[in-house]
Amino acid sequence: MKKAHPPKHIPLNVIDRQFLVPETDDFTNGSYLPMTVTAAIRPRIMPSVASLQNAIIQVDTEFPQYRLCYTLDLVTPRWVRVPDENRIEYLKNRVQKSEVDTVEEHLTYYIRYNLFPLEEPLKIFICNDSLCFHFYHAFGDGRFCTQIVASILTALFKPESFEQTDNPFFIPLREVAMSNFPQTMKVIGHVVKQAGKKATNYISGLSTPSIVVDPTKNSVYQATISGTKMDAAYVEIPPDKMKQIKSIVSSLSTTPQISLNTYWQIFFAFRMNEMGLVNWPIELTALIDLRRYMKGPKRFYPGNCINNIRLTINKASFVNACVDYQSQLEKRINNAHPLADMFITQLLALAGDTAFRQANRHFYLKVSPQERRFYAFTNAGRLDNVFQPIRDYIFPDIRFVTPIMGAAPLVILFTSFNNYGLFTATYKPDIISKEDVLRIMDFS
Repeated sequence: MKKAHPPKHIPLNVIDRQFLVPETDDFTNGSYLPMTVTAAIRPRIMPSVASLQNAIIQVDTEFPQYRLCYTLDLVTPRWVRVPDENRIEYLKNRVQKSEVDTVEEHLTYYIRYNLFPLEEPLKIFICNDSLCFHFYHAFGDGRFCTQIVASILTALFKPESFEQTDNPFFIPLREVAMSNFPQTMKVIGHVVKQAGKKATNYISGLSTPSIVVDPTKNSVYQATISGTKMDAAYVEIPPDKMKQIKSIVSSLSTTPQISLNTYWQIFFAFRMNEMGLVNWPIELTALIDLRRYMKGPKRFYPGNCINNIRLTINKASFVNACVDYQSQLEKRINNAHPLADMFITQLLALAGDTAFRQANRHFYLKVSPQERRFYAFTNAGRLDNVFQPIRDYIFPDIRFVTPIMGAAPLVILFTSFNNYGLFTATYKPDIISKEDVLRIMDFS
């Protein structure tokens, strides 16, 4: 296999750029909204710093498409390849030992702030009994970052299973939207209907003066900025309980068939309503992996390839609420709404990077606090396939921790591995207590 030659520069796609949100007009030296995500993994045998450094170097050598040796140029913005003479030193510096005592302290700090310097989008900390992989979200989505983690661990624990690839460094998102003619026509139709409305909101963001946010105000819908107090809580679902829950889900409805993702969404909505945290109707967000629209959905895709669908659920019985949510979701997905929304964003980004960043800042700091959402839910899915080569080398309680992006005071993320389910919740403790968060995720 002919090895791909790493380009000197790689552009950010429009979704990458949506995670690059400045808090001020100082794009080069000012703070950016906290958008660093973390995967915390407990290896059965803790590797040395040197062996972990060697694994990263091997992955970058064999698979430069992971962009491990690229830094962020905040001005352009774009990814810039580290000069060959500095490559080894840069990769070795990705590994550090954490200075705090516990993994919980380490994760809590890094959901409140971004990596430093921001230009370096990846760091790996050895913290107590865990390896903590930190990614700046502009670098890539959960699926992309999970692939990187799995490859580094494979190079570390089972290097004979590590394989090269000839996949590309960058794929224009238009290839996703235009992968077949019927899909293209759906996208065009939706773009024509929605572009005007979104453009109006976008332009209002450009005309808004610089925004000063007071993070000390004790309000549910406060913008999340650097230093905002956020904590994390974890709930593990053992295999026998996961089997029981899946059995319940499969018995709920056959038309449409209710997914586990829908079950979690509606379960949390009902639980929070019972606790008096939300009222009907309830606004929910479904995260959509746009790879489903590609000719080969399993094709490697560097960077971010995600969008979301906003759905509103009216008061109903639990089963009817599940059916309503599932029906709305499938209709939107089949009509390619997430693709069309991404395409509209691409058109609006033609106004230029400065205008685009200002509009995104306007959304996060001014628009998101006015929304009805109390929580957001992300299902990162089963990790068994991607971690298959090294499943015997790590414990099943893989934690994925994400900061709150927007104003909703609670984000819940679900993963499963080795038949275990794991929920990670990031919450604002000034608004909702840890006890309430654990009660929301109680499946006993």
